[in-house]
Amino acid sequence: PARRMGSHWERIGFQGTDPSTDLRDLGMFSVLQLLWLATTHVRTCKTIFRFAAEDENEMGAAGHGFPFAVSCISFSKICLEALRCGSIIPEMNRRGSVVQVLNDLYLGLIMEFYKDWRSKELSIDGGHFQAAIEAVEKRAIKSPA
Repeated sequence: PARRMGSHWERIGFQGTDPSTDLRDLGMFSVLQLLWLATTHVRTCKTIFRFAAEDENEMGAAGHGFPFAVSCISFSKICLEALRCGSIIPEMNRRGSVVQVLNDLYLGLIMEFYKDWRSKELSIDGGHFQAAIEAVEKRAIKSPA
């Protein structure tokens, strides 16, 4: 088992050696969504993680990585904001599932962020991270479908 604190957390995209500091706002919700992503969309998760980690085998990743875990936590937060503002309630009612809609929105947010980040060749060094998250959030709250 992994230690509660250590540099291994930074390697998967947490801001420091103690993941609890990143998780304090959303707690288990963001962990459960990340676990859902890693177990139900394995290939997608690996591809995005490798790019985020600037894996040498991932074409175009060098210099364009981003904090994977922190990004995923941000997407969980956006999901809860969409729920709170009511923009996804009709879809939840239509499908008869809160969790399925939240997870599908989460996956959509991740995919949209990744495609934008990669196609526009954004970077942390270029100061693009927060603006890219906010752009995805704005679109999600306005039109989550």
